[in-house]
Amino acid sequence: MNNDRSTEDQFDFLLLAVDFVVNNNGYVDKHIIYLAEQLKLKGYKVAILMLPTAGIAFLNILWHKRSISFKHYLVHMTYKLLFFNRLTFLTLFRTLGKKYNADWKSHLSVEIYFSKIKLLKKTKRIVFNSTDVALFLRNYRYKSDNSYYIIYHNHENDFPKTAQMIRDLYNYPFRKVVTSDEMLDKFDLDRACKMTPAIDPTIISASEDYKKIPNTVLIPLRNGGSGKGAVFAVEAIKKLLDKNDKIMVYTFGDYPSVYVHPRCVNFGVVSNDQLKKLYAQSEIFVSPSIEDGVPGPALEAMGNGCAVICTNVSGAREIITDDFNGIIIPSGDSNVMADKIAELIKDKERIEKYRKNSKSVQRKFSPENMADTFLEAIRFYES
Repeated sequence: MNNDRSTEDQFDFLLLAVDFVVNNNGYVDKHIIYLAEQLKLKGYKVAILMLPTAGIAFLNILWHKRSISFKHYLVHMTYKLLFFNRLTFLTLFRTLGKKYNADWKSHLSVEIYFSKIKLLKKTKRIVFNSTDVALFLRNYRYKSDNSYYIIYHNHENDFPKTAQMIRDLYNYPFRKVVTSDEMLDKFDLDRACKMTPAIDPTIISASEDYKKIPNTVLIPLRNGGSGKGAVFAVEAIKKLLDKNDKIMVYTFGDYPSVYVHPRCVNFGVVSNDQLKKLYAQSEIFVSPSIEDGVPGPALEAMGNGCAVICTNVSGAREIITDDFNGIIIPSGDSNVMADKIAELIKDKERIEKYRKNSKSVQRKFSPENMADTFLEAIRFYES
């Protein structure tokens, strides 16, 4: 791809985000940061533009369509309004930015702008990966021939009204870049339009200070509507612990409803150091999502020697070959989830087999490979 810049363009790539959530509940914002940093390392002029107004507009539409509860709307709107205030945003970002640097070994060397909409007209390529931003760009009729929408999953199993709105956004003529073969087929795209997502290399390496605790299971419980599968995971935990008196379950995330049991410990929203420890000490990791792309936490768990059980979401088969380096189970079935955990926890030979066979998979999902495959997609569209 030609890296020459015309004088009228301020940036080669402007990456759009709604806000930075500096924790381990999701991977969308992390991908924006990884990609921006890697593109800058390759010599492109890159910046990140924060658009909190896009998130506010998206929440208002969801509430208007009654796709979310009032409690969900109120909590998330309060959070977004805090970030909408420039002074509050800058104070919080500087505080969180220091924590982000310490945890993720990232220099955050790219320029970051706040709500400067005029920058959209001073860049060659707009890149985004959230429905909030897609809705914002569509409503303001920004041209689509320089707008690249990184799509992770199809939302078919989300709340019906939300899913329909997202399908409508997918029909808008943004240039699509996807992360799985299933999504290539869904949109009938050329293989060149597939980007490999990334996981952070500092989390892949398990700490040697921690050893595996026998019969431990780690499960993320994320408050992302029905799509993150927390409801089914909690049901599975109840069934699992009722029938097995030697299993210990660890959970983490921002899901408000957790199961109270002597052998179920909820750590809530964790720091990266805490998450490393949980990965390093757990034998089995379970990804319960109903909607997901390539599940980043499952990849991180593999890197820390966990045997992975993953629901059959759109990107699961990008990282798991069933019964070779993990187990794929149906989405939303708490009975199967509980049964497969109980079955695997007793079979230490299979756990070791999955751990060994997972090592070759992890190398593919580096930030460098993410940027390379993304640029291949750009070359395809611009040729």
